[in-house]
Amino acid sequence: MPKVCRATRCKALGQVASVKKAPKNPPLNQRHKTKRIEWATKYMKVDFSCVIFTDECRAMLDGPDGWARGWVSSDHFPPVRMTRQQGGGGVMFWAAIIGDTLIGPFRVEDGVKINATTYSAFLGKYFRPWWKKQPLKRRKTLLFMHDNAPAHAARYTTEWLRKIGIKDDNLMIWPPCSPDLNPIENLWSILKFKERIRSVCCWKTVRVRR
Repeated sequence: MPKVCRATRCKALGQVASVKKAPKNPPLNQRHKTKRIEWATKYMKVDFSCVIFTDECRAMLDGPDGWARGWVSSDHFPPVRMTRQQGGGGVMFWAAIIGDTLIGPFRVEDGVKINATTYSAFLGKYFRPWWKKQPLKRRKTLLFMHDNAPAHAARYTTEWLRKIGIKDDNLMIWPPCSPDLNPIENLWSILKFKERIRSVCCWKTVRVRR
């Protein structure tokens, strides 16, 4: 097949198509705004010390920006950088907080893809034992919160939560496209910071031993 120059290709494409810039569209539509107002109205007077805030998080051991650059002495070599494409370098974990009580964090096993089935099984293994220890009277006052991730919002997960008693008023429905105001994000920040500090210390130890 003969090679066609770029100008010829562009001319041919220009006869059937045109280059257009994607229009900017705000992430919130009227339905999102309505859901936010409904959520705020419903939980305005709720005692948030009774809310079980939950979430998963993935921490990369090479830092948020990959730590691709850094100062290294002339007589040392930079450490090998692990990347996600190579199947390593990070861990996923789940935790919950309620008041000043921490449930977890629990590590998600490597290779496990979080979907409705695995998410429910994970809760059954790590969260349900804590839930069953709570007095029935207290369980009736607790609210279980998780975001709108597909595994969380799936019907399978909702039915599983219903079976252990988390239903209706015990389940906080998080509004879609809402700001990430889950207080557990503060815990993730602390855990990630400590993990990165530990990885830096390990790096320095290897450099000293060399």
